[in-house]
Amino acid sequence: MLLGYARVSKTESRMGPDIETQVAALRRAGVHRSGIYRDEGVSGGVDFDRRSGWSALMDTLEKGDVIVCFDVSRLSRDPVYGLTMVNALLKAGVGVRLLSGVELDTSADNPDALRSLTNLMGLAKQQRSMMSIRTREGQRRAKERGQSLGRPPRLSEQDIVRARDWRDAGASLSEVARRLGVSRATVRNGLLAKNGEAQGNRRPSL
Repeated sequence: MLLGYARVSKTESRMGPDIETQVAALRRAGVHRSGIYRDEGVSGGVDFDRRSGWSALMDTLEKGDVIVCFDVSRLSRDPVYGLTMVNALLKAGVGVRLLSGVELDTSADNPDALRSLTNLMGLAKQQRSMMSIRTREGQRRAKERGQSLGRPPRLSEQDIVRARDWRDAGASLSEVARRLGVSRATVRNGLLAKNGEAQGNRRPSL
């Protein structure tokens, strides 16, 4: 039996492929609408066993069934993790067909399924390794240029000066946070960080 799986995160719902695009592709591939399982608003980084749609699909599966997906990213944003699941399903007697991007068919009537999967996993691992190398190199160059790494601060230098002035004038942390449109913790952390730079990392009284 052909069964479909469609997944979209909150971000992807605006950027595509949206859930209806995936469902339409699954229908064209021969999957009945009642056999399509969905996870909407679920990131591709979420473990399979924490996805309600995927879990319902797993409860329905029988040996010989074939899961049809739009592409490997619907399984996971990490292609190695997604293809590892494909391999586990293959060993359990369940085929997988990927319709877009890197196409794959591990159904029983495809004699080259295992070889194709092995080649794809090797390629995915190589791509992930190259991405990791490029990321580390980019971080090294940024550090050499004196650029700070990680998330940018929520408060600008001007915001911190304003927050300090308001605090000195008697405003509460909650009031300062309201004026700046951030949380109390963001204000507190910004003031602590700035005070640490100016006073040798001694914590101020907030």
